Amino acid sequence: MDTHEVVNQPPPLVGYEVAADSALLEAVAREGAGWAADDLHRLGKRAEAQQWADEANRYDPRLRTHDRYGHRIDEVDFILQRTMPA
Repeated sequence: MDTHEVVNQPPPLVGYEVAADSALLEAVAREGAGWAADDLHRLGKRAEAQQWADEANRYDPRLRTHDRYGHRIDEVDFILQRTMPA
């Protein structure tokens, strides 16, 4: 059951390529990372990139350097940090 209609929220950025943002590209070039522009465009086109951004804003990062077999993976997971009761 809905209690009210929310009208003051922007629509989701579905299909928006964040790497096409001119301010981002100017900053990348200004800071000497112009070499990464092609990679940024490829990343910006991936649908799951928005999910990754949402997880990064909601959860704490955890670096996983190795998988369970001991192979180097260097991945970052975003997990909910639960605090112990006092």
